[in-house]
Amino acid sequence: MAPLRFAVWVPVLLMLSHQPTQAQVPDTLRAFHDQVVFSQLVKEMSGVVHPVAMALAEWRALGLTESQVRELQDLEDEFGRILFKFLEERDQELVSPSMWWDAEPVSELEIRTLVERKVEQEVAVMLALIELRDQVFGLLSEDQRDFLRDKVGDQVGSLRRGAMSSVTPHPCVSGSLSGGSRLSPTVELLYVLSFEADSAHVDVLFVARADDRIRSIGGLPPRPEVPTGRLSGGTAGNWYLQFDRETRTAWVDDQPVDVGDDVVVLVQGIDRLLEPPDVVGTVDIPRTFYTGGCADGRWAHEHLRGYVLQFPEIQDFIGG
Repeated sequence: MAPLRFAVWVPVLLMLSHQPTQAQVPDTLRAFHDQVVFSQLVKEMSGVVHPVAMALAEWRALGLTESQVRELQDLEDEFGRILFKFLEERDQELVSPSMWWDAEPVSELEIRTLVERKVEQEVAVMLALIELRDQVFGLLSEDQRDFLRDKVGDQVGSLRRGAMSSVTPHPCVSGSLSGGSRLSPTVELLYVLSFEADSAHVDVLFVARADDRIRSIGGLPPRPEVPTGRLSGGTAGNWYLQFDRETRTAWVDDQPVDVGDDVVVLVQGIDRLLEPPDVVGTVDIPRTFYTGGCADGRWAHEHLRGYVLQFPEIQDFIGG
């Protein structure tokens, strides 16, 4: 099961195992924060902010070493295992309103047993996440811990004011689209497309692999200053991958790649922290494929995924 990506902002920000101190967040915000935490605990786990996620997101600002980052990533893996185990157990022992419609009577003892088991599971997961919090804070100095607490206090306040409300993505209406998506635990696609009539035109496609696997981390390096004009693209793993349509130059961090007549750029090592990834090579594939029109990023990903996996060179790189 793929790990959760905790560094991506989503409509609801939760922090399960550390609650800001009284001095940081007023009572009203603390009450709101707790309400959000417990109301969302079994509804949507994809927006959780735990100290391990915040520490990884701010590792550069905290001045952490690569060794500390790796330890935090291991703790983040444990965080995911705790939550997935909790959700699996909850699915098996769920007290549901559907019981109102059971043909057979439900005993009070059965209900009490299920509810008590549910409470015990919640207590167990909260204690496990608090223990994980303590391990994270054990890696940090007091100043670093205070930095993270202040950061979370600011975010809870912003959420309370409605500054981080959900935004519905708009469909592509301008004839072009750039974005990225995860193809597997080790591979991301980053694309720059333009649309005409019923087809998409691939300006460039980065197929980017990790040396080990893609693991969530924030604190990207500054966007590299490159001697070029308007760039399209974004980030894959921990690095910027960009493209200049006018010169047909791809940029992997600050490394230029003359794409020429090719379309695909193969990149290796996007999970590295300090050393930029390597450009393995470029591949020429037909640039235009049928789509039926222009739409949003999720739609484009599905069409693009099916298209690029047809080509042996890309299959070999992904599978290698």
